Amino acid sequence: MNAARQVLVFQRLGGEFEFANFNNMANTWGQNVIECAKEAVIVSAAGRVFELFSRSTAAWPIKLEGPQDQDLVVQAAWDLERKSLVIDVLNYKGEGVEMAFDMSALGLLAREAGVAILHGSSLAARNSIVDPDAIRREDSHVPLRSHSEFRLAVPRYSVSHAVLH
Repeated sequence: MNAARQVLVFQRLGGEFEFANFNNMANTWGQNVIECAKEAVIVSAAGRVFELFSRSTAAWPIKLEGPQDQDLVVQAAWDLERKSLVIDVLNYKGEGVEMAFDMSALGLLAREAGVAILHGSSLAARNSIVDPDAIRREDSHVPLRSHSEFRLAVPRYSVSHAVLH
């Protein structure tokens, strides 16, 4: 969750921030991308986050209006061509949340959303040799019923990444 939050901080900087380097590639006490044990090599929780965001098309952050909640981090950005909208939601709560986004002012004529969700059983969940999928990824495609509203079911303790196109 913290790795995802930091990636979103960098994204919000827009053109002011050009490059970041994550120096903990392997075996660094849970702050790494991969764990390399004698028995196996696994992708860590932070590795799952980097895998998700490395393929993100988000380029132009936009300002969101609405109520603020310290246990929810919500961010949106256009892709480079401003044809697709990327919405990221981090849910630190112990319960799922239904999010509704009013997109009527954007002029986006999206027909579907590709949604990827990373989630675990708790904020302390981590991938390990014993449980390499404690942080799991679920992908889906959601048809949009309206051009003016997007609804997203956000599981507890999750990182949700939706691309509306």
